[in-house]
Amino acid sequence: MPSHLHALVGFQEIRTLSQFMRSFKSLSSKDVKGHPSSEIVDRLSRNGGFALWQPRFDDLLIYSEEQFKIKVEYIHTNPVRAGLVAEPVDYLYSSARDWLLGDQGLVLIDKSFTWTK
Repeated sequence: MPSHLHALVGFQEIRTLSQFMRSFKSLSSKDVKGHPSSEIVDRLSRNGGFALWQPRFDDLLIYSEEQFKIKVEYIHTNPVRAGLVAEPVDYLYSSARDWLLGDQGLVLIDKSFTWTK
C-alpha cells in the first residue's frame, strides 16, 4: 500500500517483534534516504529531518490457522478495497500471486511455518 505496510511475521518469542521492527524501520529508512533522487525523500523531509515510518506499529497475535487465513485474505484484498487494482494478484507488492497462483512475486514468502497447539 502506498501509505502503510501489512506484514505477517513470526517469532519464537514476542519480544523479538519490537527488535525486528526497530531494525526493519531503521534499515529501510536508510535505504530509501540513500536514494536522493527519490520523490519520497522530498515528500517525507520536513525541517531538516526525514521520517519514513511512524514511531509506533500495531501488532496482533495470530493464535490459529483460521485467524491467519482471515488476516491473509484481509491483506490481499486491501489494495482492491483501496481502488488500486481490480484483483489481489494484480498488486505488485502483494503476496497474493504466491499464495493464490503459486507464482513467486517480489516478496519472498516462507510457507514453512507450523501451528502450535
